[in-house]
Amino acid sequence: MHSKVVIDATILSAFVNKPCENFQSARSAFLAGNHQKSADHLRTASAFMRLESVRADAASRITIENSIGELERLASAVEKEQIQSYSVMQKAFVAAHLALSSHHCVQSSHCCCQLEKGDQVGDVTCVCRELNAATIHLEQATMWKDEKARCREPADASVSTSRSRAMAGRRRLAGK
Repeated sequence: MHSKVVIDATILSAFVNKPCENFQSARSAFLAGNHQKSADHLRTASAFMRLESVRADAASRITIENSIGELERLASAVEKEQIQSYSVMQKAFVAAHLALSSHHCVQSSHCCCQLEKGDQVGDVTCVCRELNAATIHLEQATMWKDEKARCREPADASVSTSRSRAMAGRRRLAGK
């Protein structure tokens, strides 16, 4: 028998960076040759993604669960030292962040619909929280995708997010 636990979305918002942090740690451990630690971080990231998949709509849930499965297969392969190229991890990180970003956009839309109905459950804070989470994951996906040509040690997630925002700003200024 499965029991359900209700977790307020404001509490979950505290975990929005956890997949990001664990992807960074998995990357660092992998590049340092610590495959077990890298696999552990991949599994931790997928556990945080499960928290989001539970509250996702059907379409978003499928995408998130596909990413979770990909991360779990990747963790197993990393643990067995079957992954030789870091680019395999990058692709999985991009897919996971895009799935989470899309999910948070959908959640934001639900918040807006509740606002339009005059529902007390929906509020501007909900919209902002979900859009912020979507932005974080979209920036992270961009960072991992753009990192193909470089291989540097990652900073913490907040610095990476700031770096991603600065890159996006430079692109806008450059007209890209």
